[in-house]
Amino acid sequence: VGGKPYDVKIADSDVLIELNPWIWHNVTWDPFCKAGSLPRIKRHYHAQKTAIAAKFGYRCIHVFDWDDWEKVVGMVMPPSTSIPARACSIVRYDADEMRPIRGFLDDVHLQGSLKTMTCAYTVESDGEILSCMTFGKPRYNKRFDWELLRYCSKPGVAVIGGAERMLSHFRRDFDGSIVSYCDVAKFDGRVYQRLGFVKEAKGTPTSHWYNPKTGRHITDSLLRQRGADQLLGTRDGKGTDNKEIMVREGFVEIYDCGQARYAIR
Repeated sequence: VGGKPYDVKIADSDVLIELNPWIWHNVTWDPFCKAGSLPRIKRHYHAQKTAIAAKFGYRCIHVFDWDDWEKVVGMVMPPSTSIPARACSIVRYDADEMRPIRGFLDDVHLQGSLKTMTCAYTVESDGEILSCMTFGKPRYNKRFDWELLRYCSKPGVAVIGGAERMLSHFRRDFDGSIVSYCDVAKFDGRVYQRLGFVKEAKGTPTSHWYNPKTGRHITDSLLRQRGADQLLGTRDGKGTDNKEIMVREGFVEIYDCGQARYAIR
């Protein structure tokens, strides 16, 4: 596509999949380069592959070592069942009722559940959750009143109009602006556009730290929040560069495609 190779194309769809094993896709070192030389993969490599795919009408999904492969497969498999949301119930869950929501998200959503969820709406049929949308106070941008934190549907099921109905019920119950972030390595933001969100920022690639021997994955935001000493149990002390510690402890740095910001003001 556009002169670039992609690993997989899902049949009868516009979906491309890029498999990104750490050894070829990190920016720390290259197995074919001499010690001290620069790796071939650059910071914007994955974002550029996504942009090229989009230019030619494709959605590109990047799969990294830390991703749950079963969830990725569930996400890209064509639905075997379509259910109109109007034939289902919209159910609201508040902060003290989140247990079934957390279970559903941990089973289905690529990133699982969040502690900061304060309310959720579901599309349900015969008491079964088919789709879910959760909200909470903004984590990163206090200029907004709410953040749409999670949205997903049960694998194999297309809930027609479900996202629209859940958001409509939330806006009926709560006032204020809403912000949400789209993982560009996995999604193209179409659902936000359909819901009336405006894309305000395309985001820039952010780094992830991955240890090939242990399989441990640490996001750059968590590293900056807590520091390598606290996360890894090292004792280098203040003034030591986190990146230096991570590399020494066997981690490699891998960049994603960034987080696009969407908003309803």
